[in-house]
Amino acid sequence: MKRIYQSFFVVVLAALTLTACTDSKTPQEGDKYSVIPTPMPNLPAVTEIFSLSCGHCRNMESMLPEIKKLTNTKDVNQVHVIFNEGAQKRHLFSTLQWYKLTTSQVIN
Repeated sequence: MKRIYQSFFVVVLAALTLTACTDSKTPQEGDKYSVIPTPMPNLPAVTEIFSLSCGHCRNMESMLPEIKKLTNTKDVNQVHVIFNEGAQKRHLFSTLQWYKLTTSQVIN
């Protein structure tokens, strides 16, 4: 009896898996989405936000020339972020020290 239940369970699971993979709910162009023309003119500037310790950011570097070509931009602005809390504090300290030096030079 246990073997019959196992077989029935396998058949039901296979049927549910196959029905979940059907193509019946494929989105239609114009109804659920629209194709964006490339290259896209008159776009705002592209800004890359990256971290030196991030593997995904490192992989993205190889894609930047293609992004520049598709968006017709000559350069991509880059902003470095720090995820490590200790490094954030050190970066803030060095930024404040730099700001203190530059403002004292301007004021005097």
